[in-house]
Amino acid sequence: MSQKIITVTLLCLGIIAYVFLQETSAGTLYQYVDKNGVVCFTDTPPEKYEKKAKTSIKYRDPTPQEIAQQEAQERQRRQMRQMNEDRERAARESIERQGEQRRQQMDRNREFQREQERES
Repeated sequence: MSQKIITVTLLCLGIIAYVFLQETSAGTLYQYVDKNGVVCFTDTPPEKYEKKAKTSIKYRDPTPQEIAQQEAQERQRRQMRQMNEDRERAARESIERQGEQRRQQMDRNREFQREQERES
């Protein structure tokens, strides 16, 4: 029984993936239960299940405007990611410079203290 459920689930997922990977302009995915109790997905339910079929998913290809908008959003995300990386790199470099300046100042202070001790 468990193997049958897994098989049916995988079959349904395969059908759904197939439907979404198809080049379609528009459509509807219907869900119905057949005489064996198996849940089925299709874009056109058989006539005897037509009344029992539920609209599961409505789908359509994106319009050229939607594609352009998605591409613009992706470009913007890439730009933001690049800006954040640049900002983080600049912050790291600044911290490293400050650390080096502190080390140099500490070295100068030590050298000054040694000179003061020698003079005393």
